[in-house]
Amino acid sequence: MSAARHATAGLRGIGARGRRAFTIVELMVVIVVITILIGIAVPMFRAMVSSSESALAEGLLGAALKGARDAAVGSTGDADAALGFFFEPGGRLTMVPYLKAGEIDDRIPGTGRLRRDVFVPAPGAEATVLPQGWMVRGLAPPGSIDATWYEAGTGGARYAPGEPNWVFPETGFYLGSVWSTQVEALGSDVNQDGAHRQSFVVRFKAGTGEMVTSGRDVMLVAPRPSPLLREDAPWSTHRPDQSPSLQRWVRLVLTDRDSAMLADKMVGDTATDSVLARPVAQVVLYEEAELAAALGQYGARLDRQTGSLYRAPDPAVPATHNPELVPASVAPDELSRRARQWIEGDTNFDGVLDRGAFQGAPDARRGDRPSARIFMVDRYLATARPIQTEVQP
Repeated sequence: MSAARHATAGLRGIGARGRRAFTIVELMVVIVVITILIGIAVPMFRAMVSSSESALAEGLLGAALKGARDAAVGSTGDADAALGFFFEPGGRLTMVPYLKAGEIDDRIPGTGRLRRDVFVPAPGAEATVLPQGWMVRGLAPPGSIDATWYEAGTGGARYAPGEPNWVFPETGFYLGSVWSTQVEALGSDVNQDGAHRQSFVVRFKAGTGEMVTSGRDVMLVAPRPSPLLREDAPWSTHRPDQSPSLQRWVRLVLTDRDSAMLADKMVGDTATDSVLARPVAQVVLYEEAELAAALGQYGARLDRQTGSLYRAPDPAVPATHNPELVPASVAPDELSRRARQWIEGDTNFDGVLDRGAFQGAPDARRGDRPSARIFMVDRYLATARPIQTEVQP
């Protein structure tokens, strides 16, 4: 064999010895290192995404408030503007600027009639949609929740009427909602199930844009998404979902002389195409999944179908189609109290607002980690001013 061949064979032997396989120990070390890196990177990435979405949601809330105030400044007479808050099961929180279009002497079962303002979406205004999972609630002052607002119908008390409550925009939890697949069997009762559509607004005075925190109830015209049961009169002849101008449609309904009950059926509290709302001065921005996780110790959970702490109504049980919180180990009003604790900063539910951390202490003693952001709406500028952890009177 020549010298060249000997040299080539020697190099091949060296290459073969250099390409030995990894041992099991080496592979395990690499896997452990990768696992540790992933364990560090994933939480950091999630925190970055959450922080980015939080900033985006806050910016959208501020822009929506400004848009509603601008609508009020550009309005005349008593045509106040309002920012309405809506949530459809499985969807996202939507904010829509509204303008007053008229008034109604609404029928209140068992008590007579009550004068209410009727609002329609502001012409040309666009709805603002928050990122998936982000929610806004409004602060209902003590005594503001009554038999018509948020405690209408059956299903048990969801809030404590004598206390302040952070109310959820219950605009999609009713028998005629898109989740009710058997509503046709219930006939026209569906069209008069609107007493379960309730929300809140931030209202602004026409001309000045000053925030209004009291006054009449507001009926927000919001045509239901379902086309079911619109073939019978008067719903077949008065279709808000097909009207090119809801403002003109409302005026025709309110001035119709052929039927004294038409306005009640079309834009009153019982109509499914309207939402009863009252003005609030404080709102909170938070992630619904975080609140659900915190309330997990009380047996609550996030409903997969609705994406919230509420479950969809069951059309097969008409007597219980009122909005209901998901089942928990505590009563609905108590669950709302716990939700208020968490929103206002007491995230470990120990009754003390404490941001400190105690090393080695039980979880309940490690301090609070509030993530919900409470805002007071400026009375004149409509800006959302953050409040630290306590609710201002």
